[in-house]
Amino acid sequence: MNAKLLSGCTSRLFVVGLCGLCFGWIGVNAAHDQARPPLRTTTPPAAPARPAPAATTPAVRSSPPTTVTAPVRQAAASEVTANRNATARPVAPPTPRMHGNSASNNRPQTVYGIYETKRGTGETRLHKAGISGTEPKLSVQRQVSPRAENQVRSKNRTSTDTVYRSRVLEKIPSQPPGQPTARQKALQLEREIVTNHTVKRGQRPVDNILPKPNPFSPWPRR
Repeated sequence: MNAKLLSGCTSRLFVVGLCGLCFGWIGVNAAHDQARPPLRTTTPPAAPARPAPAATTPAVRSSPPTTVTAPVRQAAASEVTANRNATARPVAPPTPRMHGNSASNNRPQTVYGIYETKRGTGETRLHKAGISGTEPKLSVQRQVSPRAENQVRSKNRTSTDTVYRSRVLEKIPSQPPGQPTARQKALQLEREIVTNHTVKRGQRPVDNILPKPNPFSPWPRR
């Protein structure tokens, strides 16, 4: 019986000692934790202070636009148009373009003749009668038509037995209103020259396709 009692006491003492050891260990750790210095925490830098917003001036409301009535607008537009017309330069109406060969052309005209002379016989006859609207020029103390001279030079370069020359037959100035135009008078004179040549020689000039001769022309022969 004494042995059982001793055994029970020993077991209890062991349990009590073990519990005391555990509580002692816990107490030592708690004291150690309290003695440890606190951990340092990194504090983020403070954000820079924002500048205070500038004081804004309250917008001043403009008064509503004045309504312009239609009569006032029309009067103002009429005044602007009148001032513009008063200061504008007068513009001449455009002159309608006219072909040089038109019968309505009233610019000065030149009637010319191209004559051919045979080298062996010296016979001279009219080769062509024509009209030019170009002013005659002075060449070697005589007036010549530039258009006729161009044809003469071309023919003389290719001809071997014939010499060609030109002559101004008549200059027709611009005609007054109500009269035949200068071009119409030149055409009449050209036709009369061709007609006279045809009547005298039995054939029209070599280089004259138009105008056709008119043997019954009432004009006086030249």
